[in-house]
Amino acid sequence: MKNTDAKILIVDDEKNILKSLQRMLRNEPYIVKTAASPSKAIEMCKEENFHVIIGDYRMPEMDGTEMFLEINKINPDSIKIVLSGYSDINIITDALNKEYINKYILKPWNDTNLKKEIEKSLYHFNLLKTNKELHQKIIEQNENLKKINENLELEVQKRTKKLKLQNNALLVSQNVLNSIPVPIIGVDHENMIVLTNEIAAKIFPYASPGEKLKTDKIKKENLKAVNDDKAISLYIPELSEEFPNIIISPLKKRKNSNGTVIVFLPEKMKGE
Repeated sequence: MKNTDAKILIVDDEKNILKSLQRMLRNEPYIVKTAASPSKAIEMCKEENFHVIIGDYRMPEMDGTEMFLEINKINPDSIKIVLSGYSDINIITDALNKEYINKYILKPWNDTNLKKEIEKSLYHFNLLKTNKELHQKIIEQNENLKKINENLELEVQKRTKKLKLQNNALLVSQNVLNSIPVPIIGVDHENMIVLTNEIAAKIFPYASPGEKLKTDKIKKENLKAVNDDKAISLYIPELSEEFPNIIISPLKKRKNSNGTVIVFLPEKMKGE
């Protein structure tokens, strides 16, 4: 996946390494910048956001994991890659577990493999960004609906008026869902479909409210997302070539019911 807007930052105290990596990426459609020290890299990250940051582990000022720990405080969403030797594996693994970095590449690196890792990292960055934005929209919609319902409880005295206002709120919610240009399906904790937006109904006509999920892999991962209370990413092009990327996001548990929102995303992100 190519991204002409992607910004790459390379950090190394050896100028020949910086030049080598710059040459490797000169024909790639990325904005590539370099820093000859961790402190310079940290200052650059304060001034602009980088999609991918590649840094050497062994540097005299501070090591790569220490640098990324500081950068995480400034730009936690960037994908961080450490270049290291075999002797540093234990320390690098600890940094991975603590989420200071996202991945490491052993020296000497292979140019082709490193380019592929950068492409994968950019894809991962965009996917996380889109999922985060969609998830935030859903949270905001749920909070808005919650406030509407709380106000209704205080203001509505008659049951008929209360039901009418609640139905209007549900209609607004459905209209909001229908305005989102990707398929969205709401599912309960038993894999029962409870709602779909218009584009989901067109692409998956069998996915109607009241029906069970029919794809075994999605059913299995949906139950896992509910039980683990963690979002899950899937790639199933055979289900929909137009929307092969699938994000299953669990909803907050309320009383005895809980479920998920399943969002289908296109192969390429908007703007790529």
